[in-house]
This record gives sequence, structure tokens and C-alpha cells, in this order.
Amino acid sequence: MKSTEKQALKDTYVRTIALAIAIFVWTVSVILCSFAKAGFLSDKVILVAVWGSIGTGLTLLSCIVATINAKRSVANYKREQLAKDFEQTETLEIMQAVCSNYNAVYYLDMLKEEVKFIRIGNRIRSGMPENFTEKHPFEWYIKAYCDRMIYEENRAEFMENVNPELIREKLKDRDVYVYNYIGDKNGEPNYFQMRAAKVNGSENHFVLGFADVNEELKESESRERMLREALENVENANGAKNEFLSKMSGDLRSPLNVIVSSAARIEARADKESLTAADARKIIIASDNLDTMINDVLDISAWREGNLFLENQLFAINDALNEVLALLSKRTANKGLKIECTVQAVHERIYGDAQKFIDMLRHILCNAIECSNDGGVINVTIIETQVLKGKAYFDIFVEDHGTTLEEAVIESIFSDDVIESGAALGLSTTRIIAEMMSGKLVVTGKPEGGNAVKLYLSFEFED
Repeated sequence: MKSTEKQALKDTYVRTIALAIAIFVWTVSVILCSFAKAGFLSDKVILVAVWGSIGTGLTLLSCIVATINAKRSVANYKREQLAKDFEQTETLEIMQAVCSNYNAVYYLDMLKEEVKFIRIGNRIRSGMPENFTEKHPFEWYIKAYCDRMIYEENRAEFMENVNPELIREKLKDRDVYVYNYIGDKNGEPNYFQMRAAKVNGSENHFVLGFADVNEELKESESRERMLREALENVENANGAKNEFLSKMSGDLRSPLNVIVSSAARIEARADKESLTAADARKIIIASDNLDTMINDVLDISAWREGNLFLENQLFAINDALNEVLALLSKRTANKGLKIECTVQAVHERIYGDAQKFIDMLRHILCNAIECSNDGGVINVTIIETQVLKGKAYFDIFVEDHGTTLEEAVIESIFSDDVIESGAALGLSTTRIIAEMMSGKLVVTGKPEGGNAVKLYLSFEFED
């Protein structure tokens, strides 16, 4: 019985005794008044009897009121207690329904060192000692479970991971602590899971559940195995592709070099204004494009494999730019384009990968030539903007005035899926090399037509 109910009953007993005493006093007062009326007692005694009757009547009335109130209090308390009991029963039923997939569920109060059962499955109940449901320390329940359900070679690990102090420590910085283990089920190894969850955000109060997760973990292992196999297949395919490209690049270039040299001889012998010379120039330009594409694919494949490296040698910016202009002279002449260059550099001789720098300029200018209208102008500006911590910083700006690149093409330049996209392959390679140099590439389509490409790079320089 609760202390509140005990106090209410105690008060009722006290008031009942007071009521009995008041009735006795009132009866005596009435008798005294009767004797006084008969002339057996004096007026003073009569006055005392009257006042005693009045006082007793008031006492009697207050006891009656107090008794009624006490009965009401007891009734209200019982109603509240019934409501709480119903709520607790309903909560327990909900918890049992939620925990239906667990073989055993406990509630632990680490401060009071109390253990309460929320659910015990038939398998646990049948496999444990007869006194399993009696009150014991939590360690006793775990030891009994471990001795009967866990293989001997796994018991030490199980006891360590299901230790209440360890669980409390794990729950300090997380809401849930999960431990998977292998136990015995019908004589066969089976995956189980212990899951501990904080109650009201306190690691000192938690619910502990033990569930059979054999099927779930087997399915998970099967999925992981399939993913690993798929990843291995992809890696093998990529390796085969890269090996093929590496071996075939030389085989591709050999006939390509023959085609270029033959076309150059034909152009040199033919009349410059003849169709033969024009066709030879087209062959040379197409071969040059194909050679560039082969280099780009090889660079990107090497980058994906982590085998693309930068060299460091001294070179001149103007020399690199002039080499690119010479390489692209036939293309610009074929479209009647003019390239206007401006170089403003205090440190003209810098340290870096000269060939990669030339490749980046070539890719950017090839894109500008491709997008420019015949007879147009391409502006190239190279400016040294600052010197910071032993490095010279350069802004390279190339602008054409022809066809604007589509937004999807620009997005593909900054995607790592550059080979599969097949769009703006040269600019994609430039972006990769720039990032390897701790630089940045920016490509913007102009609303009025054409594109603006900015390349930000920094180099150590010659003193």
C-alpha cells in the first residue's frame, strides 16, 4: 500500500475516534441538561452543560465534514492510482509489442542497481535456470545466458562487451550501442545482436535488447560480397582498359605519324591554292586532333590510377606560348583567325612542368579555335598578379567571340566522369592538371556569344 493511502486511512481512524469521543461528551451533556431541568443541579452546572453541548455539536459537525473529505481524498487517490496503473500497463504492452523481435529485453537503472524484465522469449525462458525470473544482479543474468547460449571460445569477448559499465561508457556520447556476436541456436552457430538504448537521455538508465539477426546479417554479407565482386570486376575492367590504351598508344601513333608526314610532303609539293594542298592541311589538322585526344585519354587514365605525375624544370612563359601558337598555326590559318597575345610578367622564367603547361594552353586555345567564327579574333592575356611566399601567381585569360558552350558541356568539364561524357575532353584534362598544380580553371559562356576561360596558376621563379 502506498504511503499516501496509508496516511489518508490513518487520518480517517483518528477522526473516527474523535467522533466517538464527541458523541460520548454530547450524550453526557444532554444527561446533565436533563438533570438540571429536573432541579437536581445548579444554574452554573446547567450553563456548563449547555456550552459543552454546543462545543460538542461543533466538534461533531467538523468530524463529520472531515470524514467526508477524507473519504473523497481516498476515492480520488484510488482513481488516480487506477489511471496510473492503466497507463503503465498500456506503456508496458506497447514496449512489449515494439520489442517483439527481441528474445530478451531488460531495463537497467545503474544508480539504483535495479534490473527489470520487459520481455523474456520462450527460447530464453526454456534454456535458463528455473530461478532466472527471480531478482538477481544483472551480471548474474548475463553469466547464466553466456554459460548456456555462447560458445566457450567466445564467452570472454561476450562478457566484456555486455558489461554494464562498458555499456554506460559507450552511451555517454551516443544514443545507441550495438554489439553483434555468435551464439548457439539449436546446436548451430547463429548471429545475435545486443542493442542498448538510453532512456530519457541518461546513460545511467538504458534498455537492453537481445535479438536474432542471423538472416539480416547473412543477407548483408551476401550484398557486401556481391558489391566487392562487382568492384573487383570494374577495377579489372579499368585495369584492362588502361593497359590496352597504354600498349595501343604507340601502335596508334605509328600509322598516325606516317599519315602526317605523308600529308606534309603532299602539301609541300602541291600548289598552295590547290584542293590537294587544302586536303593535305585538313589531314594534318585531323591527325593532330587525334594525337591530342590520345594524349588526353592516356593522361586521364593515368590520373584515375594515381599514376599522373608532374615534372619540375625551368622554362620561359613566352617560349611555351610561342610553341603553342606554332603548333596551332595551321588551324588558325584554316579558319582565318587572329590570336592577339598580351604577356605582363615580372618573372618570365619559372619552375614547373613545361609540357603540361603547353598542353593546358593548347587545350584552351583549341577550344577557342573550335568555337570561333571564321575570320574572328581570339584574345590571350597572361598577367602576373602577385608574388607570395616565394611563388609568382599568374592569371591566364583566353576569350573567343563565336559559339557559346552549352551548360551541360561546361558541367561535364568539371565532372570526374570526363571520359564517358566525351565532351570538351581537352578542357577536362586542363582542369585535372590545374588542380594537380594547386590551380583552378574557370569556364564561362558569354551571353553575347563566345566563351571566357580563366586559368589560375602559381610557380616558383628564377631569381
